Amino acid sequence: MAKRLLDNQSDKILTIATIDDRQKKKLRYDYRSCFRDYLPTDIVILLLKLSNALDLVKWRRVNRFWRTLCTSLVIELPGLGIDVYGYPNVPSLDNPWFNVDQINDSIVSLFTNLTKIKLTASYRITDSSISLLTDLTEMDLWYTHHDQITDESISVLTNLIKLNLGDKRLITDCGISLLTNLTFLNLVSNQIIQDSEISLLVNLTYINLRGNRQITNSSISVLTNLIEIDLDHTKQITDSSISLLTNLTHINLSFNKLITDKSISVLTKLTKIELACNVNIQDSTVSTLTNLTHINLALNSLITDSSVSLLINLRSIDLFNNRTITDSSISLLTNLTNINASSSTAVIDSTIPFLTNLTHLDLGFNKTVTNFGLSFLTNLTDLSLEQNITITDSSVFILTNLTRINLKNNVKITKSSVSLLTNLTDINLEGNEKIINSCVSILTNLTNIFDTFRCRNSFGVLFRKTRKKK
Repeated sequence: MAKRLLDNQSDKILTIATIDDRQKKKLRYDYRSCFRDYLPTDIVILLLKLSNALDLVKWRRVNRFWRTLCTSLVIELPGLGIDVYGYPNVPSLDNPWFNVDQINDSIVSLFTNLTKIKLTASYRITDSSISLLTDLTEMDLWYTHHDQITDESISVLTNLIKLNLGDKRLITDCGISLLTNLTFLNLVSNQIIQDSEISLLVNLTYINLRGNRQITNSSISVLTNLIEIDLDHTKQITDSSISLLTNLTHINLSFNKLITDKSISVLTKLTKIELACNVNIQDSTVSTLTNLTHINLALNSLITDSSVSLLINLRSIDLFNNRTITDSSISLLTNLTNINASSSTAVIDSTIPFLTNLTHLDLGFNKTVTNFGLSFLTNLTDLSLEQNITITDSSVFILTNLTRINLKNNVKITKSSVSLLTNLTDINLEGNEKIINSCVSILTNLTNIFDTFRCRNSFGVLFRKTRKKK
């Protein structure tokens, strides 16, 4: 009835209980012993495969046994039920055929010990159950489909330290004004929350204002504990406030037209900067940011080799569709472990021998790296060859350390090389389904097929296979 798997990353025992129609009756009367026999107490991952949706009675019986162990709950997208997604070492219940209408206040209110909750299908979850979860420290409402959670419940969750609101319209300043313990706040595209309350959240270390048009300099300037800020597509924040945030280590200025060299030049602690499609930040400033370990230059035409060649501490660089950076600077960045060279000409065969520390490489739509260059990168663990027409089996079969590979819409790589990559745990074969039946049964370490690069968590992806192994 149950199959135990050993997770490679955490050495935790995961248990998958598969229950069919014939076993429903047994579950009804013997669920306690079955859970005790198969489910460890440190982590519970239960996959209930039923031809019909579980009724509330069965839910109550299941929850009565292990709900006291549960500290994290994720209500996933319709059809996925409750699932672990990004939270290791916590129990979850994943039912791919579960009727989302049955996920309601009655179920959520059973989990009174929750400290983390993510709602992405909260059709019938309202303030009445959320207000009971006073131990919550992390809450994610970004992907909820309907606004049924309001200030009434949010205002009582004073233990929250991480809140992801996104564009929620029924949570206002009144709701978050008492959440002074917050250290993480996501307000992507949120046009409701105003300056008056943000300025009170002085413990914030992370704030995401992507697409936000309401928050201004007056509140940001007092958040001096910030170490990470996202200003992608923001309309109000300028140099006057950013220059005061001297503790920043990570800033996102992608598609930002207001922040200039004036403020960035004083942020000497920066280790990560996102400059995708940025038209303000110049070489002269980037060249001074020698502590950088990551830089995003996707679609950037201002930053050139003269500054990038000086960033010798870089571990990661994003050059998606970048036509300015060339191999002359990349070959000097010998500490790089991660390169996105998708649709880029910056990485060529002659550069590869200098980049032997690479473990992650994206060559999607890339035509400048050939089999000769790729064959040098035997340390690679993550490779993307989406719609790549240059790389073939002759170099891929050598990369036996690969654990992840993206072959979406790739017509060059075949089963002859993929079948030899026995360490693979994640593979994206979307648009390349012919490999599946011939290779999947051989690749016994696979935990995810198809949605590899959208689902990063090793526990969550375990239940997202779109096809069964044969």
